[in-house]
Amino acid sequence: TRRVMWIDLQQDPAALSSLGIPVEQAMQRIHAVDSYGKVQVGVPAFLAVWEQLPYWWALPPIVRSIPALLPLANALYAFWARHRLHITGRIHDIGDRSAYSRK
Repeated sequence: TRRVMWIDLQQDPAALSSLGIPVEQAMQRIHAVDSYGKVQVGVPAFLAVWEQLPYWWALPPIVRSIPALLPLANALYAFWARHRLHITGRIHDIGDRSAYSRK
């Protein structure tokens, strides 16, 4: 059975502690547990999620088969992850209730 369980770290900051993932680290980049039980971070996490979704499951093999695509996707995601709150204007919505660090 394919499934994705989303965790809202605002509501349950300790949800990833059993995986050894600190909240601040989890807020910096997307994390996912793949079908083998291994924690994936960044673009590999997206691929692990997409493998479980209808229609999207076909995309990960394509991304992995094009040699330059995965490093490019990793670089673009690293930029986005670092600057996403500023880019989207959500940095102003972050308050003391957030697990996100304003560094």
